[in-house]
Amino acid sequence: MKSPQHRLSVLCSCLLLVLVACPSAWAFEVTPTKDAGKLAAQLFTAAGIQVTSKSYIGADTAAGTFTKGPLGLPDGVILSSGNAKAAEPPNSAEDTTTEHKTAGDALCNKLVPGFDSFDAARLEVKFKTDTKTTGIRFEYVVGTEE
Repeated sequence: MKSPQHRLSVLCSCLLLVLVACPSAWAFEVTPTKDAGKLAAQLFTAAGIQVTSKSYIGADTAAGTFTKGPLGLPDGVILSSGNAKAAEPPNSAEDTTTEHKTAGDALCNKLVPGFDSFDAARLEVKFKTDTKTTGIRFEYVVGTEE
């Protein structure tokens, strides 16, 4: 029996996965990358999952992988409308920002009619699971500089 095909799309203009309020006690480390393969590999580490396609759309510095993450997330992916590296502690500035002047995302634009999103970072991953897989779970943190 063939395994089902699943699709995951993370829209950072909508769900900003920027962890910018990290206390300096955390050793949170970000490695910027726009390589969709590296980003997908960091998310899908469990046995029984095969990534069949992946793509990243966004600014070169808006995405990355992280280790020693905060809030119980040991490692993963960070997607930002700004600079992913700026999420590292200490963040003592009240106005850390990066404007890439890149496009937003049509799905995010639909959330607030009359307003356009900008500087979107989007990771889209399609994957298959083997027939023994009974579920899949993602843990995420949504944060903002505001």
